Amino acid sequence: MYQWKENKKEETQENLGGGTTTTTTYDYTREWSQDAIDSSDFKYPNDHQNPEMPFRNARFAASDAKLGGWTLDADTLGRVNYSQALKPGAPAGWTRSGDNYYRGDAAAPKVGDMRVRYVDLPSGTTISVLALESGDGFALFTTKNGYQVELAAVGNRSAAELIEGQRKAEALLTWILRGVGTLLMFLGFALFLAPLSTMASVIPIFGRIVGGAAALVSLAIAVPFTILVIAFAWLAYRPILGAGLILLAIAVGYGLWRWHKSRSPSVPSTAPAKAS
Repeated sequence: MYQWKENKKEETQENLGGGTTTTTTYDYTREWSQDAIDSSDFKYPNDHQNPEMPFRNARFAASDAKLGGWTLDADTLGRVNYSQALKPGAPAGWTRSGDNYYRGDAAAPKVGDMRVRYVDLPSGTTISVLALESGDGFALFTTKNGYQVELAAVGNRSAAELIEGQRKAEALLTWILRGVGTLLMFLGFALFLAPLSTMASVIPIFGRIVGGAAALVSLAIAVPFTILVIAFAWLAYRPILGAGLILLAIAVGYGLWRWHKSRSPSVPSTAPAKAS
């Protein structure tokens, strides 16, 4: 549905003598959204009201879908990441433009206009399934280490191809989660050191300098700590890799410490002069 969306922006400025002032601004844009946006939560809802959304996303699975002699249930069909546009006739009050159906003007939409698209997995599509046979259907297969497997994909795929595709998908997700974990650890250390920046902001330029230094320190701590967490997680399954990551974390931490020490100004030592 075409709806109002609230955008919130905050700007924080440091005050001379300490403290900060935060200014919040709101602006409103109109856009297509598949989720209902509750305009009652807006800061200024009076001129930006969204109507009730009459339709929501829905997925339907045929109860008699077959793959050869086996029946495909909704869970198995849901694992097939493929669909194509379905183009039935437009009902009264709707118009079709491309693959979409509009209730309203597709070229100049107004708040409350609807846009609907139908997709389906057509009959006759070749799919491959890797799962446990259960009666006339399929079920999750549990491996010796407790990993549950039920894979499905379009095309004539071998078991090795299905497993490799799943491995790549999980590897990508793993790296995304590692990146999120690193970011959260960095934010945690940054929040821990934030009071130093606040105390130094009595003089604004000092506050910015201390804030930048605190961010660098937080990053320098977060990176080796993240590697350590990953290493300990690997120790139980691949001890050699886990031990190698622990050594890498120590090396990274030591390298950052040496780099910081080399950039720190050295204080010349003075020896007392002897009277002659």
